[in-house]
Amino acid sequence: MNMMHLLKKSAKEKIIHLFDFHFSQFITKTNDTMMLVSACISYEHRNGHTCLPITYFEKNNFFSNVNKTLTKNIIKILSKKNDWILKISQHKSVGNGSYPTPLVLFKEKIYLYKIWTSEENILKRLYENNNKKISHINCNQIINYLFRKKQNMQTIAIALALINNITFIIGGPGTGKTTTILKIIFAIIKTTHVAIKIQLSAFTGKAVIRLNKLLRDNFFKKNLNKIEQNYLPSTAVTIHELLGIQKISQKTQTHPTQDRKSVV
Repeated sequence: MNMMHLLKKSAKEKIIHLFDFHFSQFITKTNDTMMLVSACISYEHRNGHTCLPITYFEKNNFFSNVNKTLTKNIIKILSKKNDWILKISQHKSVGNGSYPTPLVLFKEKIYLYKIWTSEENILKRLYENNNKKISHINCNQIINYLFRKKQNMQTIAIALALINNITFIIGGPGTGKTTTILKIIFAIIKTTHVAIKIQLSAFTGKAVIRLNKLLRDNFFKKNLNKIEQNYLPSTAVTIHELLGIQKISQKTQTHPTQDRKSVV
């Protein structure tokens, strides 16, 4: 059995989607490695992954290893150890993103071209006019007030949030992201000398509920005066509500984020 027959059989058995098989045949009908790579990127894209690292293939995580028999058969067909980067980069369907190709290889990650261009456009927008003017003395005073004892990574996160229009704060459960958000809201209010609107948003309803509990924290009542408390958001919303996007059609109805400090 060759790769084409194996993927076709897997699609019939509904291990993978029929579209994954057809996409692999669109890319190549002769190159087993690229047939597999394209089927995997199609499969994982439907499962929410924007790209696949080369280690995905090196560790034989084909189709998230959802079917052990399929994985074993793939390894048999490939027979020998692959130089994945070399084989992928040499195929005509793969580019570096500077011109249209079905697939893009960048920093040892493989993308669908449309996803690659979307990410590039988002990054360009994020970098445009990201720096904002703020008094460093004022910034230091707020940070020293929030962290009277030992300063840590939260200090850096808050400082970046004050300096930049857009800041990403990433961390696993229990690393203090929620506490950091609370302090960022406080810092934004304290460093802004005009009336502002702050909007909290999250991707899911459950996360919105957690944020609404955060808004009722006594920290704000203790550390903000009555005028400053008026700047607090009344409630958190989902990301779709924030952007005015309908979940089904994905159409944008309004632009409610203009002139507003948003924390997502």
